[in-house]
Amino acid sequence: MDVLHVVWLARTAHELNREPRHKPPLRPPTAVMAAATVCVLMAVGPENHPRLSFTWQDERLPPSDCWAWHGPPRVADTPAHQHVRAYLCSVNKPDREISDQALLSRGRAACTRFADGEPVRARPALLALLCPEVIGRRHPDLLLSSAQLQQRQKEKDDLAREQSRREAQKEDALCRDPWPGLRTRFQATASYYDWDTLPYGIYDPEADTADDSDVIWDKEKIDPLEARGGIALFFTPSQDWATCVTAKALRSAPSPLRRKGWDEVVEADIVSKSGRLVMQKLSASGVRFPNLARNGPGRYRLRLYTRQGEDLILVFPAGRARLIRSSPGR
Repeated sequence: MDVLHVVWLARTAHELNREPRHKPPLRPPTAVMAAATVCVLMAVGPENHPRLSFTWQDERLPPSDCWAWHGPPRVADTPAHQHVRAYLCSVNKPDREISDQALLSRGRAACTRFADGEPVRARPALLALLCPEVIGRRHPDLLLSSAQLQQRQKEKDDLAREQSRREAQKEDALCRDPWPGLRTRFQATASYYDWDTLPYGIYDPEADTADDSDVIWDKEKIDPLEARGGIALFFTPSQDWATCVTAKALRSAPSPLRRKGWDEVVEADIVSKSGRLVMQKLSASGVRFPNLARNGPGRYRLRLYTRQGEDLILVFPAGRARLIRSSPGR
């Protein structure tokens, strides 16, 4: 067997060293083939222009290619086939040129680190475009659509308004008419809480009172009652609790004046050209105040009685009485 193996190797070596009887076919040089291939490619042209990224800086792209995303796009609001484009448009910066592949590689690497619990610099809202299933485990809100977020916010706002209404109803129930002997069908009582340190007011709803309001706010010293034209503002001291406000519309000035028991009593004029004077909505409970201009269009006198936690406003046709100011105990 050893002799046969040596003979076979020698025969094989002899056949490999023999010259071929036929010449190999003619082959063109490699340079000629390369030149011919380049000519064909130049004639046909590429299917699409090469590009670095989906940014608006690329002149070969439509101007609106990236303008659809002014901020971080939401996954649920972006079609699935545009997730990658939306991501690239959001992460690429105008002052640098970086290829799409590099950006996508970094983003997917960040998704992997995020899944492993490692800290990442990329914003989860953007990574959700590449790996929503990974980001959604820790940030499920990022997978909600804008409509779903608006509906959730609306439900929260409705719940807060309902809570405020219930609290206002409790406050209203604690308010009492401070002058029950002076009765009129045109009166109402409600609680007012000075949440934003702004005054409440009475105004003609059909009059343009913006300029008159600006004049009042521009005064150096503001009294508890300030009126000009068709608007009156009440700057009674703000408290840490609700103030009970009672407004009564009368046919004539009440008598007696009744200063006792009040910290301050002041009067001012207001004009109603439309024949209506309405109270700014005070309470979240929905208490409705009547029209306080009982005699129709004309000038009316407002008399404010104020003390801690309580305001009483009387509205009656203006006469010749001078402006009243009083100090406590007088």
